[in-house]
Order: sequence, then C-alpha cells, then structure tokens
Amino acid sequence: FRDGDLGVSCRGASNPVIQHCDFTGNQYYGVLNTNSSITVNAENNWWGDSSGPLDDSDDTAGGGLYNPGGLGDRVSDYVDYDPWVTALQLPLLGDVSLNGAIHAYDASLILSHLAGSLVLTPAQLAVADVTGDAAVDAVDAHYILQYVVGAETTFPGETSDYHGEPFDPESELIAEAAEED
Repeated sequence: FRDGDLGVSCRGASNPVIQHCDFTGNQYYGVLNTNSSITVNAENNWWGDSSGPLDDSDDTAGGGLYNPGGLGDRVSDYVDYDPWVTALQLPLLGDVSLNGAIHAYDASLILSHLAGSLVLTPAQLAVADVTGDAAVDAVDAHYILQYVVGAETTFPGETSDYHGEPFDPESELIAEAAEED
C-alpha cells in the first residue's frame, strides 16, 4: 500500500487481519480504523521506516499503543501494529537502495555497479531490472530517473514479458538462482 491517501480504511464492523504488508508514502494513514470497539490486527508490517508507524495519539491508558517517534505511515487508534518489521517486506521495483522509496540515488547505484565501483546484492539486482529484460544496464537507470522526475509513471518491467504476471522480486530471485546453477 503506497503513495495513496489511505493505505487501508476499516469502517463499520470490518475487522481485517493486515499482516506482512508494506505501507509507504500514504498521505493521511497507513491504516485508519474508525470503529473504537474493534482493534485491527496490523502486526508484522513495514511502515516505511524502521522506527515503525507514526502513532501520536496516546491511548495507552485504554490499552492502546503509542509511538510518537515513528517516522513511517501514520496509524489511528485501535490499530495493533506491534511488533512491526524493520525492513521492507517486498522491495519496490526501482528501489535499488531498498529503503522503501525510489530516488535518483537508485539510478546512481546501478551506474556505480556498471562502472565496477560497487556490487549489488541479488535483491538489489532483482529490483534494478526495471525494464524486465533480465539484465541490469544504463537503460534501467534511465527509466528510474524518468520515474523520479515524473516523466514515467510505471516501469516496463512491472509486467513481466516472460510470464505475463506482475513483477515479484522473490520469484525473480529464485529464477536468477536457478540460472546460476
């Protein structure tokens, strides 16, 4: 759930279990629960920062949580977000730095890798291939820069040409490992 107004909005009697998800860049809330009689289980999620979600409403006297120092997406009261994970669950295509956001720095990591001044990890290589052509090259850095300045809104590799399925870094890493054997 990224770059929206709300990641998940729980209203009425809805009581979802929201686990092992990534919340980044949502403008108002990562998880908003408007029902004070239900606590939504949102444990084991990435909130956009290792410090966890922003929870600046101190409802600890009523059994709630409080995390005013959280730098991640905001959560409302009646959301159980503890424990949270301190690393991105599923990296974003183009997020070569694996920090939960796509910046020009990610393109520079690709170019540094190509110049031989650093070695990217298998996870970084999987998300660096934004063209989906099974190779990491300067064209991938180009697309990342175009994305950062708003000239592109998606990457060519977001739909794999090889499988006709959405990009999945985990399956890309498995396929890459199989090719190396």
